[in-house]
Amino acid sequence: YIASDEMIIKTIAFIISKRVPAIKRTESGKEHRGTLTEKTRRLLAGSFTVGFIVLALEVIWFRFLLLYFDAQSLNFAIMLAMVLLGIGLGGMLSAKIADLAGGSENYVALLVLASGLLVNALYGSFNLILKFWLNWAGQPAAPALLSFYLIFPVTFISGIIFTLLGKALFRELGDE
Repeated sequence: YIASDEMIIKTIAFIISKRVPAIKRTESGKEHRGTLTEKTRRLLAGSFTVGFIVLALEVIWFRFLLLYFDAQSLNFAIMLAMVLLGIGLGGMLSAKIADLAGGSENYVALLVLASGLLVNALYGSFNLILKFWLNWAGQPAAPALLSFYLIFPVTFISGIIFTLLGKALFRELGDE
Protein backbone atom coordinates (compact mmCIF):
# COMPACT_ATOMS: atom_id res chain seq x y z
CA TYR A 1 0.00 0.00 0.00
CA ILE A 2 2.80 2.39 0.85
CA ALA A 3 4.39 1.98 -2.58
CA SER A 4 1.10 2.68 -4.36
CA ASP A 5 0.42 5.70 -2.12
CA GLU A 6 3.89 7.04 -2.89
CA MET A 7 3.32 6.59 -6.62
CA ILE A 8 -0.01 8.41 -6.43
CA ILE A 9 1.61 11.30 -4.55
CA LYS A 10 4.51 11.51 -7.03
CA THR A 11 2.10 11.45 -9.97
CA ILE A 12 0.03 14.24 -8.46
CA ALA A 13 3.17 16.27 -7.76
CA PHE A 14 4.34 15.75 -11.34
CA ILE A 15 0.97 16.88 -12.76
CA ILE A 16 0.92 19.92 -10.49
CA SER A 17 4.49 20.82 -11.50
CA LYS A 18 3.34 21.03 -15.11
CA ARG A 19 0.46 23.36 -14.23
CA VAL A 20 2.07 25.59 -11.62
CA PRO A 21 4.58 27.96 -13.13
CA ALA A 22 8.06 28.10 -11.65
CA ILE A 23 9.17 31.16 -9.69
CA LYS A 24 11.98 33.06 -11.40
CA ARG A 25 13.93 36.04 -10.09
CA THR A 26 14.57 39.04 -12.24
CA GLU A 27 17.81 40.97 -12.10
CA SER A 28 16.20 43.39 -9.66
CA GLY A 29 15.54 40.48 -7.29
CA LYS A 30 11.77 40.44 -7.71
CA GLU A 31 10.05 37.12 -8.10
CA HIS A 32 7.92 36.31 -11.10
CA ARG A 33 6.30 33.11 -12.22
CA GLY A 34 7.48 31.44 -15.39
CA THR A 35 7.14 28.04 -16.93
CA LEU A 36 9.48 25.13 -16.47
CA THR A 37 11.97 24.74 -19.27
CA GLU A 38 12.09 21.58 -21.35
CA LYS A 39 15.40 20.62 -19.74
CA THR A 40 13.92 21.01 -16.26
CA ARG A 41 10.96 18.84 -17.19
CA ARG A 42 13.27 16.17 -18.58
CA LEU A 43 15.37 16.23 -15.40
CA LEU A 44 12.26 15.92 -13.22
CA ALA A 45 10.90 13.11 -15.39
CA GLY A 46 14.26 11.33 -15.22
CA SER A 47 14.35 11.65 -11.44
CA PHE A 48 10.80 10.33 -11.19
CA THR A 49 11.56 7.40 -13.49
CA VAL A 50 14.77 6.39 -11.73
CA GLY A 51 13.05 6.65 -8.34
CA PHE A 52 10.14 4.54 -9.56
CA ILE A 53 12.47 1.85 -10.93
CA VAL A 54 14.47 1.69 -7.69
CA LEU A 55 11.22 1.41 -5.73
CA ALA A 56 10.05 -1.42 -8.01
CA LEU A 57 13.43 -3.14 -7.65
CA GLU A 58 13.14 -2.95 -3.85
CA VAL A 59 9.90 -4.93 -4.05
CA ILE A 60 11.41 -7.42 -6.50
CA TRP A 61 14.55 -7.85 -4.38
CA PHE A 62 12.53 -8.43 -1.25
CA ARG A 63 10.27 -10.98 -2.92
CA PHE A 64 13.23 -12.71 -4.57
CA LEU A 65 15.31 -12.91 -1.40
CA LEU A 66 12.34 -14.34 0.51
CA LEU A 67 13.04 -17.53 -1.43
CA TYR A 68 16.25 -17.89 0.58
CA PHE A 69 15.37 -16.69 4.06
CA ASP A 70 12.35 -16.04 6.28
CA ALA A 71 10.08 -13.03 5.97
CA GLN A 72 11.14 -11.42 9.22
CA SER A 73 11.25 -7.73 9.97
CA LEU A 74 15.00 -7.98 10.62
CA ASN A 75 15.63 -9.34 7.13
CA PHE A 76 13.50 -6.60 5.59
CA ALA A 77 15.40 -4.02 7.66
CA ILE A 78 18.72 -5.42 6.41
CA MET A 79 17.57 -5.17 2.78
CA LEU A 80 16.28 -1.65 3.31
CA ALA A 81 19.56 -0.72 4.99
CA MET A 82 21.45 -1.95 1.91
CA VAL A 83 19.26 0.21 -0.32
CA LEU A 84 19.81 3.28 1.83
CA LEU A 85 23.52 2.58 2.26
CA GLY A 86 23.98 2.25 -1.50
CA ILE A 87 22.04 5.43 -2.29
CA GLY A 88 23.80 7.35 0.48
CA LEU A 89 27.34 6.30 -0.39
CA GLY A 90 26.70 6.73 -4.11
CA GLY A 91 25.34 10.21 -3.45
CA MET A 92 28.34 11.16 -1.31
CA LEU A 93 30.80 10.01 -3.96
CA SER A 94 28.83 11.67 -6.71
CA ALA A 95 28.71 14.98 -4.84
CA LYS A 96 32.51 15.02 -4.64
CA ILE A 97 32.94 14.08 -8.30
CA ALA A 98 30.28 16.53 -9.51
CA ASP A 99 32.03 19.37 -7.69
CA LEU A 100 35.26 18.56 -9.50
CA ALA A 101 33.78 17.94 -12.95
CA GLY A 102 31.04 20.30 -14.09
CA GLY A 103 28.41 18.97 -16.46
CA SER A 104 28.68 15.49 -15.02
CA GLU A 105 24.92 14.99 -15.55
CA ASN A 106 25.86 14.18 -19.13
CA TYR A 107 26.85 10.74 -17.84
CA VAL A 108 23.43 9.94 -16.37
CA ALA A 109 22.26 7.97 -19.42
CA LEU A 110 25.43 5.89 -19.34
CA LEU A 111 24.98 5.26 -15.61
CA VAL A 112 21.35 4.20 -16.12
CA LEU A 113 22.47 1.76 -18.82
CA ALA A 114 25.22 0.44 -16.55
CA SER A 115 22.73 0.01 -13.72
CA GLY A 116 20.33 -1.95 -15.93
CA LEU A 117 23.12 -4.20 -17.18
CA LEU A 118 24.31 -4.68 -13.61
CA VAL A 119 20.85 -5.80 -12.46
CA ASN A 120 20.86 -8.45 -15.19
CA ALA A 121 24.43 -9.52 -14.40
CA LEU A 122 23.76 -9.83 -10.67
CA TYR A 123 20.64 -11.93 -11.19
CA GLY A 124 22.44 -13.99 -13.84
CA SER A 125 25.36 -14.73 -11.54
CA PHE A 126 23.26 -15.29 -8.43
CA ASN A 127 23.82 -19.06 -8.59
CA LEU A 128 27.54 -18.47 -8.06
CA ILE A 129 26.99 -16.56 -4.86
CA LEU A 130 24.45 -19.13 -3.67
CA LYS A 131 27.14 -21.80 -3.57
CA PHE A 132 29.13 -19.56 -1.23
CA TRP A 133 26.00 -18.57 0.70
CA LEU A 134 25.04 -22.17 1.47
CA ASN A 135 28.04 -22.26 3.81
CA TRP A 136 26.55 -19.26 5.62
CA ALA A 137 22.92 -20.44 5.68
CA GLY A 138 21.43 -20.01 9.11
CA GLN A 139 24.10 -17.51 10.17
CA PRO A 140 22.96 -14.02 11.20
CA ALA A 141 25.10 -12.46 8.45
CA ALA A 142 23.53 -14.53 5.64
CA PRO A 143 20.74 -12.05 4.74
CA ALA A 144 23.24 -9.20 4.79
CA LEU A 145 25.60 -11.03 2.41
CA LEU A 146 22.90 -11.83 -0.13
CA SER A 147 21.43 -8.34 0.17
CA PHE A 148 24.80 -6.72 -0.25
CA TYR A 149 25.56 -8.77 -3.35
CA LEU A 150 22.23 -8.19 -5.06
CA ILE A 151 21.15 -4.73 -3.87
CA PHE A 152 24.13 -2.56 -2.96
CA PRO A 153 25.85 -2.19 -6.37
CA VAL A 154 22.67 -1.08 -8.15
CA THR A 155 21.60 1.33 -5.42
CA PHE A 156 25.12 2.77 -5.28
CA ILE A 157 24.82 3.72 -8.96
CA SER A 158 21.30 5.02 -8.28
CA GLY A 159 22.68 7.29 -5.56
CA ILE A 160 25.13 8.69 -8.10
CA ILE A 161 22.32 9.23 -10.61
CA PHE A 162 20.04 10.96 -8.06
CA THR A 163 22.79 13.34 -7.03
CA LEU A 164 23.79 14.21 -10.59
CA LEU A 165 20.16 14.88 -11.53
CA GLY A 166 19.68 16.97 -8.37
CA LYS A 167 22.77 19.05 -9.11
CA ALA A 168 21.60 19.57 -12.69
CA LEU A 169 18.19 20.69 -11.42
CA PHE A 170 19.83 23.07 -8.98
CA ARG A 171 21.91 24.58 -11.78
CA GLU A 172 18.80 24.88 -13.91
CA LEU A 173 16.50 26.36 -11.27
CA GLY A 174 18.93 28.09 -8.92
CA ASP A 175 18.07 28.37 -5.25
CA GLU A 176 14.32 28.77 -5.76
